[in-house]
Amino acid sequence: MYDSLFAPSLNISPSNGICTGDTLQLEIAGNYNISWSPNYNINQTTGNMVYVWPDTSVQYSASVSSTISSCTKALSELIQVTALRADAGPDYEIFDGEAVILGGPDMLCGPGCQLQWYPNQYLFFNHLMNPKAVPHETITYWVMLSNSSGTCQDQDSVTIRVKCTDIYMPNAFNPQSAQSEYTRHFGPRNVSIDLNYFRIFNRWGDMVFSTNDVSYRWDGTFQGKPQPAGTYVWVLEGKCPNGEWIRKSGNVMLVR
Repeated sequence: MYDSLFAPSLNISPSNGICTGDTLQLEIAGNYNISWSPNYNINQTTGNMVYVWPDTSVQYSASVSSTISSCTKALSELIQVTALRADAGPDYEIFDGEAVILGGPDMLCGPGCQLQWYPNQYLFFNHLMNPKAVPHETITYWVMLSNSSGTCQDQDSVTIRVKCTDIYMPNAFNPQSAQSEYTRHFGPRNVSIDLNYFRIFNRWGDMVFSTNDVSYRWDGTFQGKPQPAGTYVWVLEGKCPNGEWIRKSGNVMLVR
């Protein structure tokens, strides 16, 4: 039997082209028997209307048959998906000076995806999917993903908690260093400490530096005069945010 009204068509809402995690509605209106495939991120495989949420581009097909005749038709549509998903990874608790590799296993950044981590503090190469961070204080990093047009975006965060009671202190520094401020000045880098005192002594026991400001570091001078290269002794005392006291001492080599 011929069915002159058999003319199924596939409608997509919203229009084709979605981001990872978005949902599309596929509909074939009319009194038909319909079977959908593949059975991938789809709410059902039969019926006039289905919802799909593919993670990557995929072609969905519908096998349509008339309920009053032997007429059949195959319909299909390639669903274009911009593949991006932010996964900053789990939170960490580390000792001062330890390194952490950021980014979780579910991070997805396909062709045309742009990625950036922020803030850039204590971070190496903030455009990589898995950059290295060596924070000296508790910090939260965000990763932002987007396509070139900005229509697809995703972000996630990770918090790294630095244990206050074991702070990192370098064993040498050079005031003439052309590198970072941390290599030109000597002092604690964990700025979460409520510093009671930080003092430095030369080999004769003379105090050449003293402060209770955790952001103030020694530049290798005393009363405006450069001090000679050699080994110096440092001591510090302070209180962590959790109320614990920290007392440490050690040696540092002044290099010139």
